[in-house]
Amino acid sequence: MATQRALGPSALRATSSTFLPVSPVEYEAVHAQLERILASPAFRNSKRYASVLKYIVERTLEGAGDQLKERIIGIEVFGRPPDYDTASDHAVRSAAAEVRKRLAQYYQEETDSAELRVELQPGSYVPRFRWSYQVAPLRPAEAPADTKLGAIVVPREQPGSKRTLRPWIAGLGLIILLCLAASLFGARSHDPVERFWGPLWSKGEVLLCVGNLAGGSQADGDTSGGSTPITLRDFHRADSEIIHVNDAITLSRIAS
Repeated sequence: MATQRALGPSALRATSSTFLPVSPVEYEAVHAQLERILASPAFRNSKRYASVLKYIVERTLEGAGDQLKERIIGIEVFGRPPDYDTASDHAVRSAAAEVRKRLAQYYQEETDSAELRVELQPGSYVPRFRWSYQVAPLRPAEAPADTKLGAIVVPREQPGSKRTLRPWIAGLGLIILLCLAASLFGARSHDPVERFWGPLWSKGEVLLCVGNLAGGSQADGDTSGGSTPITLRDFHRADSEIIHVNDAITLSRIAS
């Protein structure tokens, strides 16, 4: 009796959908992927960034993802005091930005082990998990008693049935090809990347904006309220005049 290995958890996972592990199989898959990431060149030589990634993933698996705030991570991972100033101490924000960059580097280099993706969106410290393919394996209750979990049983072909099945197989293959062609054509005509970046490729001027480290708050050197003026050096070193290096790199690449 022939068998085929299932490719994912016990529920349908679409390429663009994220999920929170709820079954032992999913928990094991996330832990295994985390270990592979931490052992990769992008993280194994940096205890600082590896500690941040391990902490936020494990806390999310424990159901405490809503507690992953900048101050909590600073206290638990970097040993900051409970009352430390997050406005002047950018350790957590800088580490999170570096973790995002290194995750992207990992998935760009390790394509063979990238079935499950761990992602950290900008502005968030809660990781997201996503399968990089679409699968619908059998649930344990639906699998036959003599098969292992995650296996799909393929019925043995009965003698004399080849000729009967051939026309059906050919017709099914033709239908699949037509569906693939239609989906590719539809995806090309409704490509979200093209729709999002389309204005950049069109004629005319484009205004590119990035945020500063002050997060939109009033600059330290603002004298509109009657405070004592500061030096030009202090003004240029204020968070309202500084942007993150990753934002500057991205801005220059897009502009070029």
